[in-house]
Amino acid sequence: TNAMHYTPAGGRIAVRTQSRSGSDRRWVTAEIEDTGMGIAPEEQPLIFGRFYRGRAGEASGESGTGLGLAICKEIAELHSGRITVESSGFNGKGSKLTVWLPLEETP
Repeated sequence: TNAMHYTPAGGRIAVRTQSRSGSDRRWVTAEIEDTGMGIAPEEQPLIFGRFYRGRAGEASGESGTGLGLAICKEIAELHSGRITVESSGFNGKGSKLTVWLPLEETP
């Protein structure tokens, strides 16, 4: 829902899934990429903290508790995965968040 809240009308939100090979294992990923407000580089390490809303959340007036990404991170980690963020921090350039979960292959 963050992508929907922080991408203006006429913007773009893409959701992609794929299988990726890493140096130690295979992963299944889910990416959410938007053309919204972006996340400033100095805020990126903080966005997964509980109750952190950031400048975009405060400036937009959108309601929220700042728990969504913290909960997503915890769920990913409970499944031996992780969540990453990529953003230049520029409005209109948006952000890409990727959830990485280990792919268990069946013999």
